Amino acid sequence: MMHPAGGRAQESYGEDPFLVGEMGAQLVRGVQEHNVMVCAKHYAVNNMENRRFYVDVDCSERTLREVYLPHFKKCVDAGCASLMGSYNRFRGDQASESKHLLTDILRNDWGFESTAGAFL
Repeated sequence: MMHPAGGRAQESYGEDPFLVGEMGAQLVRGVQEHNVMVCAKHYAVNNMENRRFYVDVDCSERTLREVYLPHFKKCVDAGCASLMGSYNRFRGDQASESKHLLTDILRNDWGFESTAGAFL
């Protein structure tokens, strides 16, 4: 569900998962070396501004992992302190309450443990 007009580009470095991830990881490293915690947002599948409170995104697992998650993974690998959940729904659940996004992927697959004291 990539938005043809750029979607959430106003809050990111673009739509290319590789480039967004590289720039995001460098930002995480650069900011956090000054004892400031980085919060990457909006995790995940968020690219529609005018319906973000109502849209329910349903994409394949491959699309999720190849398009919507690689840049967040790079930020997590770079030591990102926290992540802010997106406002949209994902497969029927609020993205910020999705067991698949938060527990299966973020915690179990990626080994993320928030240094900000957030509970997943």
